[in-house]
Amino acid sequence: MVDVIDALPLDDGAVTRLRARHGEHCTPLAFLLVRPDAVRQGLSWAILDELRREGLTPLEIGVVRPHPRQLEELYLSTQIRMAKAGQRPMWWYMPRYYELAPAVAVLLTGGPNETGAAERLTVLKGPANPAQTRPGQLRYRYRSQNMLMSIVHSSEDADSAIREACLFFGEQRVDEAISRRCPAVLDAAEIPAVPAMLPTFHQIVAATQIALLDRLQPRIECRREAVMVRTALQQAHGGDLTDPVYRRRTRALRAPWRYASPLREELSSRRDPEFVYLTWSMQMSQTAATFGDGVVGHLRNLRVDLDDWAETVLVSGWGFHSLIERTGP
Repeated sequence: MVDVIDALPLDDGAVTRLRARHGEHCTPLAFLLVRPDAVRQGLSWAILDELRREGLTPLEIGVVRPHPRQLEELYLSTQIRMAKAGQRPMWWYMPRYYELAPAVAVLLTGGPNETGAAERLTVLKGPANPAQTRPGQLRYRYRSQNMLMSIVHSSEDADSAIREACLFFGEQRVDEAISRRCPAVLDAAEIPAVPAMLPTFHQIVAATQIALLDRLQPRIECRREAVMVRTALQQAHGGDLTDPVYRRRTRALRAPWRYASPLREELSSRRDPEFVYLTWSMQMSQTAATFGDGVVGHLRNLRVDLDDWAETVLVSGWGFHSLIERTGP
């Protein structure tokens, strides 16, 4: 139990004590967590630069690997809000996601007379649903994929900022940071040296479809149509599906399955596991949640290689593949 206790340098009185010691200097505080998908893609520096341009100065900053108990505390209000709204929080996958890369915790302050820095940061961050983000928001600019892989987390208000900062830095470090009121700098040595572009949901699905079409080619009777479908998949898979022709690309992925083509009829009539997956994945508008939850295991049973990030994109992407119809920046 020692690691759990050490992971929570927080008690319910920290906000009250820090408010009593620092008074009005607590009012312009905000807290931001650069999430693992952003860190893995090398976006930490760009996000921090954007915060500075918006007049938000880091007072304390550090690379963290949150303990699951810390995550429970961090996202407690989010889980309650989503449950009341009848939404499906992905808490069960959250600890797994946070194991894939570090995160960057940042205690920020706004201008000296600012009273709503945390609220301003919430607007700058943008909604968790990527379909609702807009130009100028962090989640739009840096291409949030879904509610799990959403680039950043931020506090709702100044008190939440103090509480969440104490969760990661401890009360003493937060106390010292507010007292100093000097800009903090991120240690570059703690960030992964080689950033990687993460694939999108559609790119991963297209890759699995291409692999299975290649494997099944000798067994498919409608070979000419299969080659045409494979070509369309390659074009979609090779491009950036968040670019301005996103909708055209995703329509190209699904077009052969919207009418009674010979290939669709052939795949639908076969009961081999590969054919079943192809038929299901080509008609994702009919996605069943139960199939979606087990799709990673199903693909591995079909000997399709998926790394940890591809698995995370797939698991967290169900329900969003048909929602994101915005054009990219």
